[in-house]
Amino acid sequence: MKLYSFPVLVLVLVFGLVPSAFAGEIRRISVSDFEGSMEKFYREFASAPVIVSDTFAEDPTIQNLSLDQVEEYFKNNSLYGYNRKNDALGRIRERIPGEVFFADLKNGASQYYVFDHEVSESPFAGKFAVPPFLNQNWLADSYGLNLTLSGKGSFTPFHEDGSGEQAWMYLVFGEKHWVIYPPTCRPLVWDSFYKDFYNPRTSDRSRYPFLNCAEAEQVTAVAKKGDLIFVPPGWIHQVLTAEDSFGIGGNILNEFQALASVETGLNEKSHALRHDFDLVALVREKTNQTLTEYGCDQVNRAIELIDAWQRRIRNKSDDLLPRTAGTGS
Repeated sequence: MKLYSFPVLVLVLVFGLVPSAFAGEIRRISVSDFEGSMEKFYREFASAPVIVSDTFAEDPTIQNLSLDQVEEYFKNNSLYGYNRKNDALGRIRERIPGEVFFADLKNGASQYYVFDHEVSESPFAGKFAVPPFLNQNWLADSYGLNLTLSGKGSFTPFHEDGSGEQAWMYLVFGEKHWVIYPPTCRPLVWDSFYKDFYNPRTSDRSRYPFLNCAEAEQVTAVAKKGDLIFVPPGWIHQVLTAEDSFGIGGNILNEFQALASVETGLNEKSHALRHDFDLVALVREKTNQTLTEYGCDQVNRAIELIDAWQRRIRNKSDDLLPRTAGTGS
């Protein structure tokens, strides 16, 4: 018999008794809605997934980019991604010759799925700039632009971007269907034994008895050419490629969502999941830098959470130490 903690049962009861706060389609906004202001974007729109529909409306180079042009940039290089024929074995990252990938894609076979391929040093990077409202990034020295090239039918199962990172993708062309759960649904779609999220294609639903509660909270989106989708830290998402697609995106950590990033990152650490960097040290380091008023509040609250979490971990560890004779029961 599988046991569930009290917090999970509370979540289930709450989800069953109140109307969903998130269920429905992702909100669509325009750059003019936040006047291009980074702080206004984060204050008013970035607490939940959102699609910005006109990010590069004034950039004909990006608007008119075709698959043939993309091929010219990358056909002589190796791309990194997954062979969809191996999905049953797990997502094994491999090197794919560019000419092989594009020939396969144009033949309609779509065997490969290029995902999170770093392009910051490629000739293409000079044609594409990170949107101004997303260009504050504490990870900028090590994280750049990522390429996604996926044929029709490519599928990414539920996951969250690790280490408390925000994520964004601009779809240059194609169509992708997103399904996203809020962070509060994590206990309902996470298998703590296998340390993995529910996968609708391979998972046994009986291992997730509260999945219906999570599904009542999900948000969906159909992203098409010209759409930029933004996903805050901790939001769990899956993506189906409905048409051959090309996207550029990246991962972000910054002052504006420091608290949400730390909440997600500490949750991962509690489940012994690997981090790509020391999130706690990175956030603490930022207290010595100039921040906006909003960002300062976020960072200070994140530090308070880190301190409370570390005290709790120390206390738990002390409880596991063997007792010394004569010191009491």
